[in-house]
Amino acid sequence: MACNPVGKLVQEGDRKRDAGMHEEATTYYYNALLRKPKNGKAKEGLSISAQQVLNDKFTSFNKLVVENNVDEAMKVYKNAERYAETATNIGVNLRWPTEYDEVYTDIRAEYVSKLYDEAIELMNLKRYEQAEKTFERIAALDSSYKGITVLRINTVLEPLYQTGLLQMSQGKYKQAYQTFTKIVQQDDTYKDSKKLKVEAIEKATTTIGLLPVQYITGIDKLTQLDAYLSERLMQHSFAYVKIQDALSIKSTLESRGWSIISDAAKAAEAGRNIGMKYVVWLEVQKVAYTESPSKTEQKNAYEAFSENIPNPYTGTYSAITKFRKVTYDDTYEQRSYDMVLSYHLIATQDGKVVLSDIIHPSMKDEQHQYVYKGNIANIYEELPTGNFLPPANQAWRDLFTNVKRQPLSKDQLATETQRQAARQIAGAVSAYFK
Repeated sequence: MACNPVGKLVQEGDRKRDAGMHEEATTYYYNALLRKPKNGKAKEGLSISAQQVLNDKFTSFNKLVVENNVDEAMKVYKNAERYAETATNIGVNLRWPTEYDEVYTDIRAEYVSKLYDEAIELMNLKRYEQAEKTFERIAALDSSYKGITVLRINTVLEPLYQTGLLQMSQGKYKQAYQTFTKIVQQDDTYKDSKKLKVEAIEKATTTIGLLPVQYITGIDKLTQLDAYLSERLMQHSFAYVKIQDALSIKSTLESRGWSIISDAAKAAEAGRNIGMKYVVWLEVQKVAYTESPSKTEQKNAYEAFSENIPNPYTGTYSAITKFRKVTYDDTYEQRSYDMVLSYHLIATQDGKVVLSDIIHPSMKDEQHQYVYKGNIANIYEELPTGNFLPPANQAWRDLFTNVKRQPLSKDQLATETQRQAARQIAGAVSAYFK
C-alpha cells in the first residue's frame, strides 16, 4: 500500500477529513478517483467530505440571502451547482438541499429583474454591446430568456410577458403589475400587456372601507371620529392600498338599506355588498366626561429666612439660613374625557377578523393657581439636604405668578380624544398591511 500512489492520496484525504479540513480532503479523493475511478474508499471519502463542503456553501448562501446580498448569493449558489455536478461526473452523487430551491427561485427572479432593468437602460443609452452581454447573463441564469437579443425586441419582451402571465396565474399581482409596466414602457402595443397591467393593479390593490361607527345604546354619538380616522388612514396609505372614507360608504350603505351593523358577520356582508376587500368596523362602548369643580387646598412648603447668631469668642454675629414650614393655597380645576371602543379589521371574503382590539383613549386637562402671601422667592418644595439650599423648582414657582387660564372645554377634549383614537387605530391597521 505504501507504494500505491492512489492509496497515498486516499490516506492523505482521510487525514485531512479527520482534521475537519473537508475542502482539502476532497482534492485528494478527487485526484485518487481520476487515477482509479472505481476506488471504493476514495468514493466514500469524497461522498462524506464533498457533502460537508456543499452544506457549507449553502450555509453561506443562506447568510447572504438574509443579509440581502443577492449578487454574492447568486454566485455562491451557481458555484454549488457546479460543485455538485463535478462530483456527479466522477461517480459521487451528493444530496442536494431542496429546501433552498424556493429561496433561490425568488432571489433569481429578483436578480434577473435587476439585470433586465440594467439591460433596458443600456439599450436606451444606445450602448447595445453592453446590453447584449447583460442579456447573455440573464439567459444563462433563466432558460426562459433563451435567445434574448437587442436585435429583436420581441425576444426582449416575450420572456417578460410570459413571466407576467405566470405571476398572474399564481396570484402574484403586485409582481405582475411591475412586469407588465416594464413591457408597456418599451412597447405599449405589445400583445395585451397594457390591459393586463390595469388588471394586475386592480387585483393587487387592497380596498379598505370604513364602516359607520356603531354605538352601545344610550351613548352620545361622536361627530368627528369617522372623519379623523379616514384622514389618518389616508395619511398612512401606501402603494396597493386604497381607503374608502366613512362618509361615502355610509351614504352608499344607506341607499342599499343598511343602517345598523351589529356584528362582524354583518360588517363583512356589508363590505362585500359595496366591493371592499376589508372593512374597519368600530363600536363605541363608553363615553364619559368628568368635570371637577374648582377647589382650594392648603399645601405645605418651606420658607427660607436668615437669623443672626452671636459668636461668643469674637463678639460678632454670623448670619445663617433657617427654614420654617408655611402653607400656600392651591386652587385647581380638572376636566377629563374618556372613551372605550373596540375596532375590528375584517376580511370580507370569508368574514375573518384579522385584527381587533379594545382601546381606552382619554384626554385630561387641569389648571392650578398657587397663592402665597409671603415672598415666593424664598419658598421651596423641599427641605435642604446637608448644608446646601434645595434646588429651586422654577416650574413650581411659576404657578404662583401664571395668569389663570380656563381648562380645555368638553368639546375640545372630545376632539383630542377622537384624534387620539384615530391615530391608534390607523397605526395598527397600516402596520398590518405593511
